[in-house]
Amino acid sequence: MATSGYPPPVKAGDRVRLPSGGAVMTVERVFDWVENPFVRCVWMDAWSRVSRGPFDLAAVELAPEKPDPSSEALAKEDTS
Repeated sequence: MATSGYPPPVKAGDRVRLPSGGAVMTVERVFDWVENPFVRCVWMDAWSRVSRGPFDLAAVELAPEKPDPSSEALAKEDTS
């Protein structure tokens, strides 16, 4: 079922992961106009090799935001 006319739940540049876990991936491209919508993602494996692969659009979820190291340092300074 194509989802044209509706915004996809993710967009290029979003950080996603599989609900079962694994590496955090970056969405390279969203293919939401095809019969079975999917995303092409890129990630680095444990040996720092770049990998790419397709994933069903319904099979990925947004990854939690990375904390900004500079904001953590500011928060520590405020409590001192």
